[in-house]
Amino acid sequence: MPPNSPVQNITFGFGGPGVIGYIDLNGQFGSGSFLIGNMTVHMGTIVSIRSVQSSDALGGDPGIEIQLFSDDEFPVRDQIMVLQIGSLQFFRSSYPNGDLNTVVFTLTEDEFAAVSDGDPVIVQYGIAPSDEVWQFGNLDTTILDQYGARIRQLRRRLHFK
Repeated sequence: MPPNSPVQNITFGFGGPGVIGYIDLNGQFGSGSFLIGNMTVHMGTIVSIRSVQSSDALGGDPGIEIQLFSDDEFPVRDQIMVLQIGSLQFFRSSYPNGDLNTVVFTLTEDEFAAVSDGDPVIVQYGIAPSDEVWQFGNLDTTILDQYGARIRQLRRRLHFK
């Protein structure tokens, strides 16, 4: 690093294309995004994954809500917002309390049972590959309701139908 640099280390491509990771002078980790060609990559956090007994988005049926947060807003657009987990795409989303930094996607229990632990989690606009994405790392299904018992039940039910 150059003299008087504010960081100890910078890693490009950390966690995916357009992503940087760094360690500051206090040893704290941080991340950010940069433009690759015409692609913009935003970083975000999976805030929670919770089961709900009755979801308005699912007509009162039970489901799974995945709450995502990014410092970069999810703008309102004339394209559908898409959650992609691995190769699967999901389309039911809402902005809780109108907060454009937070989005909640609602999946059916069967949809959630079909995703795999460790799959990359991305949000984009439209179903085709996009030049702007939000990355949330890899899916950790064990955070469902803060324990993994429910996901195991859902997976068993899906496989034994």
